[in-house]
Amino acid sequence: MLTDYSSFGLKDKVAIVTGASQGIGRTLANALAAAGAHVALVSRTKSALDEVAGEIEALGRKSLVLPTDLQDVSQIQSMVNKVH
Repeated sequence: MLTDYSSFGLKDKVAIVTGASQGIGRTLANALAAAGAHVALVSRTKSALDEVAGEIEALGRKSLVLPTDLQDVSQIQSMVNKVH
């Protein structure tokens, strides 16, 4: 399994990951952090996002927890504004 993501060129870039509280989203968020990215974590469940944020920060990267309902366009815009 590939575990050295340094060649991806993501050091200090910012990634937004939706569905970051579990499953593929959580795995992707951790992989992006391992590749050097800071990660904005998005889902509806803050407590689950807080747990993933701890994992990201343990990798030495920054995380931003953004509970967001992606069915609500105004919440999506607000989330993007906070990341930007």
